[in-house]
This record gives sequence, C-alpha cells and structure tokens, in this order.
Amino acid sequence: MKRHTLAIGLFLASASLLARTARADEAEDVKKIQELAQGQKLAEAEEAFQAALKEFPDSPRVRSLHMQLYSANFRVRKFAEGAEHAVAYLDFQLEQFAKNPQTAPAVVGAASMAANALQMSGKGDLGLEKIDKAIEALEAGGKDSPSPQLELALGNLRTNKINLMLNTGKAAEAGKLLQTELAAANKAYDEAPGEVQRAIRLANLLQFEVNVAARTAPDTASPLRTKLAAFVGAEIKKHPDSLPLISTYNAAAMQSISEVMSSDAIEAEKRLGDWKAFLADLDTSIPNVKNLVEASNRNMASMERTIAAGRKRQELVGKPAIPLDVQDWVNGAALSEGDLKGKVVLLDFWAVWCGPCIATFPHLRGWNEKFGDKGLVIVGVTRYYQYDWDEDGNRPKKVKDLSTELEQAAMVKFAEHHQLKHRFAVTPNDSGFHDAYGVTGIPQAVLIDRTGAVRMIRVGSGDKNAHDLGKLLEELIGDTSTSAEKGK
Repeated sequence: MKRHTLAIGLFLASASLLARTARADEAEDVKKIQELAQGQKLAEAEEAFQAALKEFPDSPRVRSLHMQLYSANFRVRKFAEGAEHAVAYLDFQLEQFAKNPQTAPAVVGAASMAANALQMSGKGDLGLEKIDKAIEALEAGGKDSPSPQLELALGNLRTNKINLMLNTGKAAEAGKLLQTELAAANKAYDEAPGEVQRAIRLANLLQFEVNVAARTAPDTASPLRTKLAAFVGAEIKKHPDSLPLISTYNAAAMQSISEVMSSDAIEAEKRLGDWKAFLADLDTSIPNVKNLVEASNRNMASMERTIAAGRKRQELVGKPAIPLDVQDWVNGAALSEGDLKGKVVLLDFWAVWCGPCIATFPHLRGWNEKFGDKGLVIVGVTRYYQYDWDEDGNRPKKVKDLSTELEQAAMVKFAEHHQLKHRFAVTPNDSGFHDAYGVTGIPQAVLIDRTGAVRMIRVGSGDKNAHDLGKLLEELIGDTSTSAEKGK
C-alpha cells in the first residue's frame, strides 16, 4: 500500500514538472515569435509560429499571436498574409466566445480587423462574410445569455458591416441596413429610455449616420449633426458619468471640426467653440469625466494650432501665388516662372513615404491626361527625405546618407511605378516655401489660376477635396480671361 501511494505521488510530481516545463517552453516560444515579428523577420516568425501552433494547438497565448503577425505583415504591405492571420484570429475569438459570452467585445474587434484586412487584400466580399459569421455567432449566444453588453456588441458589428459595405461600393444596401438598425435602436430606446446601454447604442448609430452623410451627401450632414448633439447632450444630463456617451459627443465634435478645418477655418473655429461650451458643462467632480475633459482639451489645443494654419491658408486665396523655391527638378525639365505664366498650376505638396499622398495619384493622373494639353501644369513639391527605391519590393526604402543624385533617380522610378507624368520640384531643406503656404500636413493641393492668383487650397486625400479641386479645375481650364476675381 505504501509503495502504491509512493508511486502515485511520484506520478503526480512528474506530471506537475512536465506541465511546468511545457508552460515554460510555450512562454519561450511566444517570446521568440514576438521578437522575430517586431524585428520584421517575418519568414522566421511564421516558421516558429507554425511550429508552436503544432505543439500547443489549444494555447490561447500562442493563438493570440495571430494578431501580432497580422500587424507585422501589414506594416510591410503584405496584405494577403496579414489577412490570413486576421481571419485565424477571428476564428480563435469565436471559439472563446462559445466558452464565455463575456468575450463578445473581443469578437467585434477581431471581426472588424479581419474584414478590413480582407478588404485591403482585395477580398471585401469575403470580409462581409466574416462579419456575418460573427453576427450569427453573437445572435445565437444572445438567445442563451441575453445582455445589454451583447446587444451593444451586436450593434457595433452591424455598424462595421455597414461601413464595409460603403467601402465596397454597396451604398444602397448599406443605407437600408443603417435605417433598419436605427429603427431597431430607437424602438429599444423607447422601450427602456433609462437604460444607458441602449442610449449609447442609439448615440453610436446617430453618429454613424452623420459619418455616412458626410461621405455620401454632405449637404444633409448638418441637421443630422444637430440631432445627434441634442440627443447626446440630453442623455449625458441623465447619465453624467457615462464615458461612452461623452466620448461619442467628442468624436462627433472632432469629426465635425476636421471636416472644415482645411477649407473653412472660420467655421472650424465656431464648431470648436461649441465643443468648448459642451466640455465646460460636464461634471468634472467625477474623476473619469475629469480625465476625459483634460484629454479633450489637449486634443483641442492641437486642433487650434491646425485651425490657425488653416486660417493662414484661407487668407492666401485670392492673393498672388508665392514664387517657387526649387533646388532640383525631377521627372522632367526645369520650369521657370515665365513657363508658368498664363497656365493653370496645381501645386501638390507630397512625399514618397506618404500613404495619403499616394491615394491622390489617380486624380493627379486623370487631371494631367484630361487637361495637360489645355494649360494645366502639375508640380509635385517635395523635399529630400533620404529614400531610395527598393527594386525587389517596388517601394521606397529609407537609406542613411543617400546622395541627392541617387534620391532623384529613386524619385523617377517611383514616378514610373505610379505612372506619374508631372514634374517634381525639390525644395531646399531650409526653404520657407512650405511654411509660406501653411503646409502642416500632406498631401496639400494649391490651385493657381492663369493670372497667378491662388484660387483654392485643400489638405488631405478625401473624395470631397478631389471633387472640389476637379470642379474648379474644369472652370479654370475653360476660363482664358485674366480676371482673378472669379470664384473668390
């Protein structure tokens, strides 16, 4: 009997030791994979990850690495590889939800990540399928364990679906789904007006309705924004400690200001004033509310600086263009001020490393093809940033102490890759040309008419900016008069 008891004790001790050893090996593997991914050694990271997955197939720590590998691949624009990890991470989170419905918010994040990753890799329809799969799982879980938190998570998933539908050209279907969600959220709120989670859900949808209107029908956004502000303001009076409600108002305020910051500084200042008044009315005796207000004030200070730069740009409209300050011309012969006389000039402030700048290239190519022989001259204004051209990756790469000659050659290859036919003007490093035009972010477009007067300045790569610039270009190309007063 004693020998039997001793044998059991030895067995348990041995099993415990093996378990501790396995956990240590697992932790070591996880750390190694994380370090490889952080160091952008993706092939090695992938190999180590697959080995760890084979050895520890049920380990949450190992399977959570899908998210880090997704991010690492996306940083180097390996969208297909990143999407595979994002989808696998969603599958993992759905399994976790089946065991514990409290993990619903993690499912929302994973589904959104997978859908966006698939869209970036050219598989937007598959992204919609993944969101639908997550919605079905949460709906099934809600039948067994209904809760306001699960209801909110489902609402967020449907909102993400609407957003993806808009991004994949399904605007009509997205609009119908949005109205269905709004009707359901209004009904749920009316049934329990004191339930803060239902108020949060309705506020989120109203904010999303504003976002959609700003993208698809800008003229309708203002009354919707007023409706949102009134609803959220009233709900905050009922629930003064609700950070989600305050955050919703803040997000809507910041978006509202950002929409006009680069085109109408005066209106941006007015909207900023409304936001200040809202923050001043909050109960900052509540610690979390106080922290949120302080963070909002920091954001506001940054926006005030940007608005000041926007006012400076706004004041340039109607005035003579600032003379070019060019160190080197690239991708075409040098231009003089005389060469530009009587031309419509589009200055595009950009950089090879700037993703939003690249997003404007289809518009630049289109305008150059349409108006290049009718008097339009596009000049891409940039600086030397020490970027060479990576022939294998077909993308710019940072290189220390790169000569200007090699960087010029890299710019030409960049232009060829993106089919850009216009010239680049490289300004001196100590030039005040960017500052003179109030450049605080790129891309920035400056449109100059045939008389040499600035007619429009737009910052950013959004569709609205492209629409505004394209519309005025049509007018200026067709206008051969010398009046600078038109369009002021």
